[in-house]
Amino acid sequence: KRMLDCWFKAVLQESFAAVLSERFNARHERMRTYEEISQTFGITRARVGQILDKAADELHRQQHLLVLDRFWNAAKQVAGTETVTLGQMARGLADAFDWQDVPQLVAVGVALMFNPDFEVMQTSIAVK
Repeated sequence: KRMLDCWFKAVLQESFAAVLSERFNARHERMRTYEEISQTFGITRARVGQILDKAADELHRQQHLLVLDRFWNAAKQVAGTETVTLGQMARGLADAFDWQDVPQLVAVGVALMFNPDFEVMQTSIAVK
């Protein structure tokens, strides 16, 4: 319960975190209904549903950001302080994540372009 509450509070707006905490609160023997939550917060059942949907979307987005962060950290370790080729980066990432296949060079380059710490050149990658 504490872990969920901390995650909700770290990722979500305060009001969204409170509604999610109430919905999944371990103090209750069962998951709270929309009706019970709406009475607790003085909002409609429909609003409870909207908040839970928005919160789920935000948690999903944050989860993807954590995955990307892990990817970028591994890429920084592969590059070190040097400029590496896309092939070296792809092989290094495959090793770092225990992937059976080396990812396509274009996919590696595109993923790294989203992070301003990387400078993706035509055939190589440098960490800024």
